[in-house]
Amino acid sequence: MHENCSEAGRSNNISRKMNIIFWSILLTHAFLWSFFPPFFMSSFLCDSWEMMVIGQNWVISTHKHPAFQGWVAEIVRQILRSPEWVPYVCSQLAVILSVYGIWRLAQKFLSAPLALIAALSMLSFYFFQYDSPLYNNRTFLRVFWIYSVLFLLEAVETNRKRYWILTGLFLALGLYCKLTMFLLVITILAYMVIDAKGRKYWKTPGPYLSTAVCFVLFLPLLIYLFQTDFSCLSYAKNRTQAFTEHSWSHHFWYPLRFFGGQILYVLLISIPLLPLLGFRWQFRRNVLWRNDGSRFLTFFFLFPICFQLALIFLTGGHCRTALGCHLWLFFTLFILYACKVHLTNSSWRRSLRMIFFLIFFYFGLWATIVTLRPGFKEKTFAREHFPAAELAARVESIWEERYAVPLKYVRGDDWMAASASIWGKSRPKVYSPLWATENDFREKGGILLWLDESCSGKVGRFDCYENPDFFYSSETGRPEEWLKKFPEAEILPVMEFQQKTCFDVMPVRVCIAVVPPGEKIEKVPEVSGVGK
Repeated sequence: MHENCSEAGRSNNISRKMNIIFWSILLTHAFLWSFFPPFFMSSFLCDSWEMMVIGQNWVISTHKHPAFQGWVAEIVRQILRSPEWVPYVCSQLAVILSVYGIWRLAQKFLSAPLALIAALSMLSFYFFQYDSPLYNNRTFLRVFWIYSVLFLLEAVETNRKRYWILTGLFLALGLYCKLTMFLLVITILAYMVIDAKGRKYWKTPGPYLSTAVCFVLFLPLLIYLFQTDFSCLSYAKNRTQAFTEHSWSHHFWYPLRFFGGQILYVLLISIPLLPLLGFRWQFRRNVLWRNDGSRFLTFFFLFPICFQLALIFLTGGHCRTALGCHLWLFFTLFILYACKVHLTNSSWRRSLRMIFFLIFFYFGLWATIVTLRPGFKEKTFAREHFPAAELAARVESIWEERYAVPLKYVRGDDWMAASASIWGKSRPKVYSPLWATENDFREKGGILLWLDESCSGKVGRFDCYENPDFFYSSETGRPEEWLKKFPEAEILPVMEFQQKTCFDVMPVRVCIAVVPPGEKIEKVPEVSGVGK
């Protein structure tokens, strides 16, 4: 009896120690990447702009992707009351949830010390550190991918209805992030057909319960896709050039190129594992396909990789390296389970120290590159150093000097318009057919923004908000045809802004025109002494 109590006490002490280490390191990472990036970037990266503007308009999807990330950004914006930290906090919220989910999953396959290393090593994942300031439609996809697999494992092990329901719920949420989540849906269906343990559940309500929950929640988005002729899929097809006429060699070259690009991600998350595995990894092949859960882990790690490569091969489409970010979420767990591990107190502590060191190393590397980048891009623009808040303040000041009504719309180059929208006090909408009509803009009036011809070509073209009639900075010359749509517009002197950097770089020259509201409400000049 006494020995059992002592054993339970030691187990509780170990569990408490693991919890303290896990949350201390994870929250240190999250705090660093949440609140320090604004000291090095005065503006956001382009995908972050897009997510925040989409969130302000509460649409279910755009012509590119579903809008879940935008909703999260808007909720966090309402809580923080300032846009300055929003994309970074959102991104790190996703990192915390992802790493915790991996930890929960790792505890089912590994001992407590190894499960801790498997989870915390993922803080070296490129998308959880260096790329995390780029908040985009893949950020929360990774969260829902992890939890869908975690709850499916719980469902397969216990056959409890709540886990089948949670599996369907998280699959649906993942689809609201990015339709790439269908890859996991296909993986689950394949597992439930191929594996004997999965097949037996087709005779139970569980899989049908997951399917029903996922379908019901996905239905509004499915209706939107039908209404827009599946514009999201058309966008993906155009970006990847899948099924287009091209050389037969692309069917071989693009899969090799995609897989080769993944090596960086694998190398980064392998570094903290070296004290435990050494440089010559020894795989335990006999454990990879046993019917004790290892088959589940092996299947959900390898099948998505093979399926995505096969898809690229069959379509001949060009798939960017970043689109494989979801494929490596279980890499550290799989490797520590499948390889011979030399676990000692010394090797375990070295891995932890390495993880802690790499958190600060990667942040320092990122901060250095971001700070020095303008010095290597002479006479060009670094969007992360653009004074977006100053542009927004200038635009609203110009409007408030003329009219007593709030500024409702900004229109023009996506980058300029998004700056004025996100940092503006009145938070004007970026005009888009997705959430406004041409008549709305003419009735409410607004601000037109475009880059001066001296800046043409220095900032790449965007089409974030499906605005085919925008004037883009990649074009040349003054946008005469564009401005003819607004003959009543008042064209003002060009505004000039200096980038927030210590380097001598080209200033940003922004052209501006004011389109008056349909019913002009002029601002009444204040008369001294009136009302006193």
